[in-house]
Amino acid sequence: MHESLKKIICLRSTHRIGLLVMVSLCLGFILTNVSASSEAVQSKKIEPWTILHFPAANVELAFPKPPKHEVTTFSLPDLKAPLPEGIFTAQNSDDALYIASLIEFGDEKPADLIDRQLRRLVSLNANNQLIKNASVETKKGQAQNFLIQNLSDSSYRQGRIILQGQNLYTLMVAYSNGRFPADDYARFIQSLKFLQ
Repeated sequence: MHESLKKIICLRSTHRIGLLVMVSLCLGFILTNVSASSEAVQSKKIEPWTILHFPAANVELAFPKPPKHEVTTFSLPDLKAPLPEGIFTAQNSDDALYIASLIEFGDEKPADLIDRQLRRLVSLNANNQLIKNASVETKKGQAQNFLIQNLSDSSYRQGRIILQGQNLYTLMVAYSNGRFPADDYARFIQSLKFLQ
């Protein structure tokens, strides 16, 4: 009786170990597949963008590719002299053009800057028409979202103008044929960080 009891205990232990090994293998397979599929999803969503730092304004902004930089002038009748406007542009693989401009006003900041900048953007082309315009509450300062359509070529410029302190930022994405890159647009607009 003593020997048969040992065999039963041994068989039960063997079954338990076998069952534990089988459960462990199944769990390992499931966890590996879940983490592999999570990594695949993450790698799709997280493509490397170029982070640009504006040292004078202590601001960061992300672009889908390294942007080109040019300096133009910004003038208004009530400014003593034209101000430099830094413009940064990067074209993505979806043919959308990501544009950011920065104007530093110093002590000479005119009134109604956001509205005046929006009118200026619309007036850049006689075929432009303002489709949408809405004030937005942000932690970054006063802001206005806009959508401009060029009626001659069906292109659009959608973006946000932000007045923070003495600086005016204009972020927009230019696209055509109604192919609005919604995810990348949101990523671009939300990437603006004030580091102060």
